[in-house]
Amino acid sequence: MKRIVKYDLLRVVSCFAIVLLHVSGSYWHAVDVESKDFATMTVYNSLTRFGVPVFFMLSGLFVLDPDKSFSVDKWVKKTVKLAACFFIWSFFYGFQSVLFHGVLSGWSSVGPEMWSSAVNRLVTGHAHMWYLLDLLGFYLILPILRKICEDIRIAGYFFLLWVTVQFVIATVLPGGAERLRSWRACISIC
Repeated sequence: MKRIVKYDLLRVVSCFAIVLLHVSGSYWHAVDVESKDFATMTVYNSLTRFGVPVFFMLSGLFVLDPDKSFSVDKWVKKTVKLAACFFIWSFFYGFQSVLFHGVLSGWSSVGPEMWSSAVNRLVTGHAHMWYLLDLLGFYLILPILRKICEDIRIAGYFFLLWVTVQFVIATVLPGGAERLRSWRACISIC
């Protein structure tokens, strides 16, 4: 596949934006809200928020192209690799406090709440690992998304269904907004 320079440049710009985003938000908790530093950090933070969505769009651009062949084996390998990366790092972040506390203070000092917290972090991941979970979700629905991209009518149907659920049900039906929230809660649990 021939490299397209404009997409490489977009990746480079997005990388710098994400680094600046993290740097600009790293001291928000320590800076006075009414200071010039806080205002400057907020401007940088706001101007660099485009980085992550651009990475998702680039991923979609490359893997959803209907002209590009889709290999189930390759898809399974990438999905398993993403899941493995997530759980390996979640294990590290989840159980490092248990390990250090157990080694430094003795294993008897590691209580059930510390174990419970570690298992919870193993399943949900560390806060900054949300991107891996979202990317994993993207790869899990990739076969469905590819079918949508193959036929514009399917994309139109999906958009019509989304608009109907998001807006019509929430505004027209009595209690529609509450139903929509409960549906979203059910989907997020799944």
